[in-house]
Amino acid sequence: MHVLFKNMNNNSKTCSKGFTLIEILVSLAILGIAFVAILKSTILVQGSLISTKKENQAAMLGAKKMAEIVKDGPDNINQWDGTFEKNPNLKWRIEDQPTSKDRLKKIKLIISGLNQQKEILTFERIIYKSPSQ
Repeated sequence: MHVLFKNMNNNSKTCSKGFTLIEILVSLAILGIAFVAILKSTILVQGSLISTKKENQAAMLGAKKMAEIVKDGPDNINQWDGTFEKNPNLKWRIEDQPTSKDRLKKIKLIISGLNQQKEILTFERIIYKSPSQ
């Protein structure tokens, strides 16, 4: 947009209002950098949400499995490893660790992903064995 101004000498002068090409390119570059930063943070948040969901599922399923072990008694464990019915992508294994007391038994329940060796969650519980067991 051009506006004509007349000065005292009756010479007409042209002044342009608006943005130059350089200004537009710089602002587009800044917007592009900001957009990339927002995209990266969104991807990180999404990965964190997926990880948290997996950990929450592992905690719920592990608590249920540990409750079964406590209910049945530490000497009545039929299966020492397996996968969960509700989430076959998670596997579990039980380790029986001795304690210094005869009537106490330390049970360790380890939950990990099906395709990875890394533990997601570990439950440890010391269970009292009644004399009838």
